[in-house]
Amino acid sequence: DKIQAQNIQLLTDIQVKYATLLEQKSLAQSAKEAFEHQSSAAVVSGKITGVAPEQSEIIEAKSGAPELPILIGSGLNRKNIPELFPHLDGAIVGSALMSNTRMDYEKVAPFMDLIRKYRN
Repeated sequence: DKIQAQNIQLLTDIQVKYATLLEQKSLAQSAKEAFEHQSSAAVVSGKITGVAPEQSEIIEAKSGAPELPILIGSGLNRKNIPELFPHLDGAIVGSALMSNTRMDYEKVAPFMDLIRKYRN
């Protein structure tokens, strides 16, 4: 209300990398809570930058809130797209597409070709 923002979407990073939960709960419970608090999507990440979550973790998050889009927040790359992407609603990708801290088209194009293959 104060900034008069409209159509804001919150992408909630559940059980964020580099963190320790103060209250132990499952990814399903965290996704359910994100949905109940009106998150637009839940982001599931691996434990550190560049490391993907396990396929089972993505499936578990989806089971807690089937209506909530689940995004991967770390570690998606050309090698694990076939295993992980079919269970996802989207992805946040950075380091897999970079060379020397810059985006690298030679990595982006084949990555996106593979994503298009699994998107449908």
